[in-house]
Amino acid sequence: MTSPASTGGSGVLFEAQVGAAYLLSMLLDVDARGLPNCRIDSIALQRGQEGYPLDDIIVHGEDRSGRPTTLEIQVKRSITFAPSDQVFQDVVRQVKRVMDDPAFWLGHHHLAVALARSTQKIEAAYQDVLNWARNTEDAATFHARLNRQGEASDGMRSFVSTFRENLKTAGAAHDDDSIWRILRRFHILVFDFTATDSATAELMHERALRALESGGMEGARNLWSRLTALSLEITGNAGLRTRDSLRADLSAFQLAGSHNNRQALAALAEESRLALSDINDEVSGVKLMRKRRVDAVREAMSRSRYIEIRGEAGVGKSGVLRRLAMDLSSEAQVLVLSPNRIVERGWVSMRSVIGYDGVGRDLMNDLSLSGAAVVFIDSLDFFADAEQTTVKDIVRFAAEAPNIWVIATARVEFAKTEPHWLPKEALARLGQTDPVLIEELNGEEVNELKESAHRLSLLLADFHPARAIVRNLFRLSRLASRPDNEPWPATEAEMAKQWWDLADGRSDSDLRERARLLRSLTEHSLSSTLPYEAEAEDTQALNKLVASGTLRDYGNDRVTFRHDVLREWAIANLVFGERGFGSRFQLAERANPDIARGAELAARMALEQTDGLERWQAILASLAGSHETWRRAAFLALVRSELSIKILVKVSVALLANDGALFRDLARYVLAIEFEFALDRMRAKGISLDGIPPTWKVPRNSSCAHLVAWLLLISDALPPAALFETVKVFSAYGTSDQRRI
Repeated sequence: MTSPASTGGSGVLFEAQVGAAYLLSMLLDVDARGLPNCRIDSIALQRGQEGYPLDDIIVHGEDRSGRPTTLEIQVKRSITFAPSDQVFQDVVRQVKRVMDDPAFWLGHHHLAVALARSTQKIEAAYQDVLNWARNTEDAATFHARLNRQGEASDGMRSFVSTFRENLKTAGAAHDDDSIWRILRRFHILVFDFTATDSATAELMHERALRALESGGMEGARNLWSRLTALSLEITGNAGLRTRDSLRADLSAFQLAGSHNNRQALAALAEESRLALSDINDEVSGVKLMRKRRVDAVREAMSRSRYIEIRGEAGVGKSGVLRRLAMDLSSEAQVLVLSPNRIVERGWVSMRSVIGYDGVGRDLMNDLSLSGAAVVFIDSLDFFADAEQTTVKDIVRFAAEAPNIWVIATARVEFAKTEPHWLPKEALARLGQTDPVLIEELNGEEVNELKESAHRLSLLLADFHPARAIVRNLFRLSRLASRPDNEPWPATEAEMAKQWWDLADGRSDSDLRERARLLRSLTEHSLSSTLPYEAEAEDTQALNKLVASGTLRDYGNDRVTFRHDVLREWAIANLVFGERGFGSRFQLAERANPDIARGAELAARMALEQTDGLERWQAILASLAGSHETWRRAAFLALVRSELSIKILVKVSVALLANDGALFRDLARYVLAIEFEFALDRMRAKGISLDGIPPTWKVPRNSSCAHLVAWLLLISDALPPAALFETVKVFSAYGTSDQRRI
């Protein structure tokens, strides 16, 4: 079979390959890249004289509601988007001609530039601009964010400025609203056909193999070569192909029957959209873009195909995941897996439920379209065993595909005291890298929120009574909706207790019903990860708790806590109210992450009361014979509370009694849990330094600092038997970077 390369230069070949990729998508009846969730009806090439200014490839189709869709693509092997780039100026002149047609603005009509790239790392600033435009509600908000220092980059502003100047030169409207509107419909699609060991070329061979009834990989390569040559022929004739006419062109090949998976893929897409909608990424109506955090994940994607986003409870890990998924969803369908939103018991069960015709490898090909695709896994800590089976299968399929990434979120302590439950062989094939660490709001993010909303500016002020807890994004979002006349909590434990005591509402007529529903859901969550089925008489209370943001409604009165932090608060209040752990807790087994944090918060609640020592000792007593993880959680409450030093002073006598037995336990837990390797922390924050000892550890939070401060206060009272642990604490803290790297 004649090679398409012999018919023209490298630019001609690249254009033919991009055209062939869209022909193959139509042949397999999968979505067009740049038009996710749209079925391809026909593909035309070089139709500039028929009213398509971006004329290299024109994709016609319809979305799932039957609405006509169009994607015009201009193929440019090389384009820089710089102010001096003549190629970009030419493209914008073509864009101007499209903008002049009133019908363009009325329909589902998009424009794109397809370009070559030899690496996976593309001009992130340009893609960020386009994603911001698509995900911002109006032009004013878009440009305000773009011009705000610290929120957008100089590269993003330069791209918009260049686009505006090129529109002006072309004689097109270039006001803020026009710029925002056209950027929402503009795509930059990167194909790596020109790269050595091209992942896209490998994917095309995989997809061609699926299109054949027989012939093996050699036949697949021949089919891809024929499609590339056919793309050149259609270009030369300014032709058009439908699926039927394309199959006629390929009559020399034994093509497989059609796999009608559109409904199955639509079901996955809908479930993924619902999973993303469950993630709240707004505070008082302000959508925090978190560009530095997103960029850190993208940079990690250049090193590995498996990335974990880690952080403490409520710092916004899921929000960063949502931002990445929303950015990618404009180009391709994404798959989002989250607890309670996944079919249990493995891929075979999932395939049966959604009605998918094919194997897991086929699913990855369908999801990948013509470029990179991502499987998102939210909250690794909270999948039930039966759900984990399905996630494991999907991760294995992703590892076998050449250009699928897996991005997951997890707590900082995930898999540190127990094995990582994702399959090791799949993670090794994907290539693990250091986790991306998400911490509490930094100075730039605080300033961004202050400038965006007066309410947030007051909450984030240095003098605010809740200052110690509002740098956590989840807690900030909850406090932002509180009436000013309610008392402000000074600690997370106090905030959790206020939420529970008022059942996330007020002391009104249905407080008792809301409280009963919360308690029933909490008790249910201790033994099951499935949604709780509320009683019919709880409907009014359920509706109020759904509206307030405490519950997530899965329909038919099936609910869960809307955020894992709320589940932890509920567990803490249950334990605190009963002054310890009862028979409903499986104390002989390792504590699950959410229950362990609930245990810690219960101990913090107890310690913050006037009779804190007595209450804390009651909780400790109820843990007799328990697994070590339960007792550890109760001890770490002493140093993790926002009032830690005050609490430590309050319980000094008990800690130092019996030759400091309790203090020695506390010191052991702090040294084991509250330190991490300096190299791990540096890499997680994107810092690379040579000469760092691999065994050097640093505090991962302020717990050790609290303990050191207390030891300095009571040093004269330390019993000799506790000196060994005291020296170890001071040694570990003194040789670490006390500014917390």
